[in-house]
Amino acid sequence: MYGSISGLVTDGETNAFVSGVSVALSPLGVTKVTGSDGSFAFNELAPADYTLTFSKDGYVTDTRTVTAQAGLDTKADKSLMPVHPKISVSKTELDFGVETTTLSFDIQNTGNGILEWTITENAEWLTCSPVSGKTEKEVSPVTVTVSREGLKRGSYNQKLALTSNGGSVDINVTLEVDGSNLGISPSEIDLGETETAIQLTLTNKGKGTLEYKAEVSNEWMNLSKTAGKVTEKDYITLTVNRSALAAGDYKGQITFTVGEEVIVVPVQLTIPVKSTPTVSIDAVK
Repeated sequence: MYGSISGLVTDGETNAFVSGVSVALSPLGVTKVTGSDGSFAFNELAPADYTLTFSKDGYVTDTRTVTAQAGLDTKADKSLMPVHPKISVSKTELDFGVETTTLSFDIQNTGNGILEWTITENAEWLTCSPVSGKTEKEVSPVTVTVSREGLKRGSYNQKLALTSNGGSVDINVTLEVDGSNLGISPSEIDLGETETAIQLTLTNKGKGTLEYKAEVSNEWMNLSKTAGKVTEKDYITLTVNRSALAAGDYKGQITFTVGEEVIVVPVQLTIPVKSTPTVSIDAVK
């Protein structure tokens, strides 16, 4: 004697009947499609365990196991969940501080189906890898890299916009640029007891052109120029007038001004005590 398996397929969110659902019966390999009322039926089945697989575009494929019994119609209703990807990120803030150049975050799909996502970045100093992808159940890591080259001193903020078929989210990126784009070598000057001149090398560590002004703190110091522009490198010579100084230790400084930034280069030298010649007279015997 044979039995049968029948049922209704409904939407897991609305409870509405779902038509056009393929219902595959295993191991017989027979497939039925639900009608407008969401119904399906398999008749004249030998008593046994069967697996039903329910599938339709826009819904999560699902299965259930049913036992057919002789002379009975076994009910196998099924509620299918619509495909709804949902984007989730492990971090919504990335703070690079003054030194960090690389951070990362993870994208996850906390819904169902396939999450298709894209990242929009609008800052030249920031790059993401990758900038798009598909995520189902796995974790998708994203690496964010920043470059401070060419940036003026200060705080920077940028939002990464993540859009997807499962929602959108913003990630706030911040970084600090400390120090100057103008490099000065040497950064401290010691002329000792004899040196009267030294050349300073000014280097532009960023992009474009830096305009600077320079001044000395003491009259015995003199610069070859007191203003200039640095695209890559520039040079200034410091000379000192030792003849105007009495014996002793002297300190001064060169002050460089770049916009609102001030860089100070300390200068020191020593004027030694002049030795007094001695004359010795041998007694005449």
